[in-house]
Amino acid sequence: VGFALGRNGYVGLGRGGQGIYRYNPIYDQWNWVMAFPDASRIGVTEFMINGKAYMGMGSFYSPFGTQARNDLWRFESTTLNLKPNPRKQTFHFDFKNPVGSHLEIHSDIEISEIELEIFSIDGKKISRLSVENDSFYIGHLKKGFYVARFRYAGQTFARKFIKS
Repeated sequence: VGFALGRNGYVGLGRGGQGIYRYNPIYDQWNWVMAFPDASRIGVTEFMINGKAYMGMGSFYSPFGTQARNDLWRFESTTLNLKPNPRKQTFHFDFKNPVGSHLEIHSDIEISEIELEIFSIDGKKISRLSVENDSFYIGHLKKGFYVARFRYAGQTFARKFIKS
């Protein structure tokens, strides 16, 4: 994705890209601005309206194949803030790695509405989990690498995690 706000240029995402970077042409300098709260992706659409950049859509690769996105994010250079577009409920989440006995999700939606499935790193489904006190209990998993697949309102997201 690439766009200009004010005197600066911004680029980010793409294959393997997880952040947004700002280019200041006066100082000929690049700076990391922020992490993107979802998986890196390709084919992102971006456009500008009233001094705000909007970006979203596209797809990313996961152990489950290419996964399309239908979200839209708003970037405001004055606050250096990336927010879901207020006209559409989007689902984004975050959790810390490595994970102990509970996968604690930080999201902008009600956690109890999320469906979670755990897969081995080679794509075999291990379990489907339910929410317990705003987290998912994974104490039964052995130490290792896993993929968490989240579903909410027709959207699917996958993220790798390490069970410690």
